[in-house]
Amino acid sequence: MLLPFATLYYGFSQQGDRESDEDRAEKAVAEDFALQRKLARAEAQARLRQVQVAGLAGAARAGAQAWQAARTSAGAAGPVTTENADEEEEARRPLGLSRGSRPT
Repeated sequence: MLLPFATLYYGFSQQGDRESDEDRAEKAVAEDFALQRKLARAEAQARLRQVQVAGLAGAARAGAQAWQAARTSAGAAGPVTTENADEEEEARRPLGLSRGSRPT
């Protein structure tokens, strides 16, 4: 008497596991949307990194040009001799600070 109810229960319990075509279609659409969103994020990150690299390259070029200009202007002033070595050192100090201004 128990056997027919057991097989009937097993049949009903297996019905809930099947996916319908609509469920599979919805799942495919959701996966496509997630992939498109992930691709858009990756493209945005790539554009951001490209801008950052371009900015860094521009800053490096500007620094190299400034260094070259300072080097050529220092060369135009003539070689540093013992007479103008102190003046040269004072000119290169930041904010015009001299050695004598340090507290002892």
